[in-house]
Amino acid sequence: MTTTANTVRPDLGAQEGGHDITAGSAVAALIRDVINTTSLTDPQVIAEQVATSTPEQYLRAAFESLLVEHVRSILGQQRNKALSAATRQSASAKLRGRRDWWAAVLESRLYVGAGNWRMLGDCTATDLSFAAKQRREDAEREMGRARTYDTLRSALRVHKVATVAELPPDVLTPAVLRDVA
Repeated sequence: MTTTANTVRPDLGAQEGGHDITAGSAVAALIRDVINTTSLTDPQVIAEQVATSTPEQYLRAAFESLLVEHVRSILGQQRNKALSAATRQSASAKLRGRRDWWAAVLESRLYVGAGNWRMLGDCTATDLSFAAKQRREDAEREMGRARTYDTLRSALRVHKVATVAELPPDVLTPAVLRDVA
């Protein structure tokens, strides 16, 4: 593998409502290009290479598309903070805190499927069912990945090797590796 990626011009496609509708996929293509054409492993270094490989005129669209995931993360952090605040209140601040806490909970944002977000206070039973199901599925995916890493760790011990690359190929079956990605 080489250590530098090709400069790729993302196909930014059509505009919709002032925002590029394919910027996210163009950024993903640039990221995949850097990952697939380099031996880089550090996300910070990969991001620097992607930024370097992105033509100047596309940096804003790329930046905006990357902000979406960060915004989602902050929305989730705020929602979780509001939901957990009730368990940290002292008895003397309980009434005042309950009002503040509940207002913050109702104003927190929640993804409810099909590209839609709502304030938690506006969520229906269907919205909440979707959110709960999505979190259970996410948790199960992560548990599957954890089981895969445990299996690989055990295989290192059984085969008396130090790294996964040293394991015999017959150990690395699709069934073992299905949850790694």
